[in-house]
Amino acid sequence: MLRIFSEEDGVPRALPAKKSPEDLKVLNELTRYWPPVVDGYLFRNEEEVDAVIKLRSHLQDLENDCNWASLDISDVRTLLCFARARKLNIKAAEHMFRAAHAWRKVVEPEKLATGFVLPPVVDAHGTGGPYGFDREGSPVFVDRLGLIDPPGILKHVSGGVDELLECEVCRLEYFQALTDMCVVRDRKPHWGMTIIMDLTGLGVHHLHSTGLQALKRIMNQSDSYYPERAKRVLVINAPRIFAAIWKIVQHFLDPVTREKVQIYQDGATEQLFKYISPDQLPRFLGGTGVNGAGDPYCNPPIRPGGKVPKDFRDDVFEDSFEALD
Repeated sequence: MLRIFSEEDGVPRALPAKKSPEDLKVLNELTRYWPPVVDGYLFRNEEEVDAVIKLRSHLQDLENDCNWASLDISDVRTLLCFARARKLNIKAAEHMFRAAHAWRKVVEPEKLATGFVLPPVVDAHGTGGPYGFDREGSPVFVDRLGLIDPPGILKHVSGGVDELLECEVCRLEYFQALTDMCVVRDRKPHWGMTIIMDLTGLGVHHLHSTGLQALKRIMNQSDSYYPERAKRVLVINAPRIFAAIWKIVQHFLDPVTREKVQIYQDGATEQLFKYISPDQLPRFLGGTGVNGAGDPYCNPPIRPGGKVPKDFRDDVFEDSFEALD
């Protein structure tokens, strides 16, 4: 009997699974990082178990050339993310994995993220940041996206959209490290995060063509090279204009990611509490959290956005991704 874990309720259940000794050896090797998970993982069903085993066998030629934390071929979390992203289509998942491998060889995101310094305008007027953990112990990312100034940001980013893509890569590498810390802390597997997007302030100025193209490239990069990192996306305080924006933006998302998006016209406090306890939510979202300065908007770590001044000086702000303790 192979022990399979239900991801929805956390209740273990046994399914009849006739696995060969070779398959069981692969599973045991892939799950060695989590002693409490002896012979299984957070699989939804036995089909996912089979998909991981098959995908692993298709990638054997990358055995000694794929040990990055975000693309670790020996980590069942990675294989499961790619398999799910392609709805257990092994050929499609293999193609996606190999494309991510080739991308990492060129971009070298782990080196890029080391000591990375944010562009000053992103540091001063970007939106969002990590705050707390959901009820399953995974990181929460809060983005006050409705307060971002796309034209202002792009005007003062010297490297244009490419530099914003680098910022996103470093953010995703940071969350990989943070998620891995949660694994060590809880002694159970984590791989995704809960994302809250507060659209308070969203307006017609967000229908900025260059800004939307930048968003498209950022979303494509995330879905292609860091699949299944979003457990759920809670979009709150969505104004009427969001319907027009969503008609455009939803096509930027991978279909699997799009299925995880929940949209609410209000603050959706009850829905937030369903996934996150009040003490792990900032006060402005209905929780009890404040930062060390008592700020209910928790800036920092949640960057507040805001309109970029025309006379913004690049030499005023300087920041980098902080090292994890």
